[in-house]
Amino acid sequence: MKALDEEVEQSILNAVKKFEQFDWSVEESKIKLKKAPAVMATLVTSPFAFDYKPFLKEWRDRLSPTLLRLIDAGMNISAFEFMKAESQRQDIEQAVYQFFKNFDILITPTTAVPPFELGKMFPETIAGKSISPVGWMPFAFPFNMSWNPAASIPCGWTNDGLPIGMQIVGKKWDEATVLQVSKAFEEIAPWQDKRPNFN
Repeated sequence: MKALDEEVEQSILNAVKKFEQFDWSVEESKIKLKKAPAVMATLVTSPFAFDYKPFLKEWRDRLSPTLLRLIDAGMNISAFEFMKAESQRQDIEQAVYQFFKNFDILITPTTAVPPFELGKMFPETIAGKSISPVGWMPFAFPFNMSWNPAASIPCGWTNDGLPIGMQIVGKKWDEATVLQVSKAFEEIAPWQDKRPNFN
């Protein structure tokens, strides 16, 4: 089970229920992409290492610890491991394709946690669970890897007045449906006149 903030989870469940007024068939998704975090880590950190290695000798002491962590992780990935990850990415792409044979839209949180402290690349925990550097965005990056269109729109607010995002994912090349569903939600749950509380 992914680490998920309670307010985010409740906001998404409330948002999905609103779609029922359109008489759309709404059901819980069973899609599971367990290898996605490891694949993402390999495919992202390798380019960091490739791009920054020539500058490390001069710039290492000027780079942020988080960026150095990404670069150093990428330095330890072999060409074999990179190509294996790309093959697994294609498996993810195929799994998502198969999922969308039976569904038109997938609704998820945009992120697993509300906005966190400025200056942090990622939170260390969510709902009391330790997470990886990509643990705060487990619902977003799989669809970057599968190349499916997605939109993120506000669907609620935390008790502290911070926005919570809902991700609407569609079939490959079907941006039109994603935008239509986004517009439909904005009409039944207007948010344009609201502003987050960043104080």
